[in-house]
Amino acid sequence: KNVDISETQDEDESTVSTPAKQELENLVVRFRWADGFVVVVEADASANIDHVNFVKGIISALQVYSAVPTDGENIVREEDVLGVCTTRYKYSQKDGVTKITKNKDLSTCSKDKLHLSSSPVLTSLLGPL
Repeated sequence: KNVDISETQDEDESTVSTPAKQELENLVVRFRWADGFVVVVEADASANIDHVNFVKGIISALQVYSAVPTDGENIVREEDVLGVCTTRYKYSQKDGVTKITKNKDLSTCSKDKLHLSSSPVLTSLLGPL
């Protein structure tokens, strides 16, 4: 709550209208993780599709492949709202804190998506509704 959201069209930035902001703040979205990846997103069928897709984009950015618990690097093909992309993870530890750096190469993204459900209520994170 109390998050400022703005939208941009043709270089003009404006704050999202109050009704839209309230709808976003009240939107209930449930999601399920599996091994650091979001595999399912649920929203009510009556929810605004643009708002659900906005939230799915945020959730997608939070995916973290964490197979290496210490210093190192992994390159994986990762699926999210952008498609299937090559993503590089770098891991480092210092003073008991693990730092994970995620770098997604957008030039490698394919739009092939795996849809996990055709239900209007249960939707895949892997593509817009």
